[in-house]
Amino acid sequence: MIKKRRKWQNILTYEVLHRLYTLENKSLETIGKIYDAHPFTISRWLRKLNIKVRKMGYNGCYNNPDYLKKQARAHGWNYPPKPKPKRIKQKDYLKSDKNPIYEYQFKKGEGTALLNKNPKFIKKRLKGLIKKPNKKEKLLNRILQRNFPNDWKYVGDGNIIIDSLNPDFINCNGKKLIIELFGDYWHSENRQNMTIPQREKRFAKYGYKMLVIWESELKNLNEVLNRIKKFDGGK
Repeated sequence: MIKKRRKWQNILTYEVLHRLYTLENKSLETIGKIYDAHPFTISRWLRKLNIKVRKMGYNGCYNNPDYLKKQARAHGWNYPPKPKPKRIKQKDYLKSDKNPIYEYQFKKGEGTALLNKNPKFIKKRLKGLIKKPNKKEKLLNRILQRNFPNDWKYVGDGNIIIDSLNPDFINCNGKKLIIELFGDYWHSENRQNMTIPQREKRFAKYGYKMLVIWESELKNLNEVLNRIKKFDGGK
C-alpha cells in the first residue's frame, strides 16, 4: 500500500493533474487511461492536491450546442428546451380574456342571469356536478321504456336545455311533452327556487307541456303509469 502511494505521489503531481484536468479539460477516465489508474484514484489525488473537482459526468460537453443536439436526437429530448409557461395567478386569470365567463362574471346583477341563458355554460356546470340518473330516475325510465318503447328519453344529464332549464325526460316521438321527476326534499316549497307554474310557463313558450311526478308517487306505480298514459294522449 505504501509503495502504491509513493508511486502515484511521484506520477500524479499537482503540475500534471492541473495541466491535464484543469487546463486541457480532460476527464477522470481519460487521465486514468493515460496512467493506467482507476478514475477514483485520480479523483482522490485531485482532492488531496486541492484541485477543484467538476461535477460527475461533466467534461465540458454540456457547453457545446452540437453535442447537445446529438444527445437530444439520440434520447428524444427537446433541444433547445421549451421554456415552462408562466403560471397565471387566479386573480389575474379571472380578469383575463382566457376566463370563458369573464363577460358575465363582472357585470353587476346581470352575470348570473346571462350565464343561465348560456347553454354551453349550463352543460359544463351539469358535467361538473356529475349529474347522472339517480335510483328514482332509473325506476321511472324503466317504466317508460317498458310501456312506451322508444317514446321517451332521459335528458337530465344536460343533453337538452330549454330556456336555461334542463328537463328530466322528453318525448322523442314528435310530441312536445316533458316529464319532470321532483324529489320531495329538494323540490319542497321551502327549498325550490322556481314554482311549478313558473316552470310550466317557461316550457310553454316553446310549445312544451310538462307533467310533474313526485318521488313519493312512485310508491304506487299503477297510478303513475295511468297519469303518464293520460298525459301522452290516452296511449
